[in-house]
Amino acid sequence: MDSKWRVRQSQQVVKDRWIDLRAETCETPQGQKIAPYYVLSYPDWVNIVAITEDQHLVLTRQYRHAAGRTFLELPGGAVEDLDKDLEVAARRELLEETGYTALGKGVYPASGQRRSKPGRQAADQAARRIAEHCLERLQA
Repeated sequence: MDSKWRVRQSQQVVKDRWIDLRAETCETPQGQKIAPYYVLSYPDWVNIVAITEDQHLVLTRQYRHAAGRTFLELPGGAVEDLDKDLEVAARRELLEETGYTALGKGVYPASGQRRSKPGRQAADQAARRIAEHCLERLQA
């Protein structure tokens, strides 16, 4: 038996650069109506695991408004239209957020936990600081 739900109605709640939220009316194969069922989509995203030549993990400290506090986290961010591929996006984010550049090459899939193309993590065995970080205004 097919376990896929049928979408009977879909309404855009909000869509902008960062989020796409829809409220859907669904029906299960058993005929049960589920409404609203919220579908949340995000832009494609990269996170970078960069390790310095002396074997230190590169992290960034960023304020996260939803939690109301600052966190240490892996550098990362949304893939932008100008990024020709995920590796370019990962290298750009690493430099913007930390001032480090990746010396190696490699982009590997991360776990798929959301509805978008799977996130990626660029894993390099060496990273070197070449500039100060330059977080965007809203990331600082």
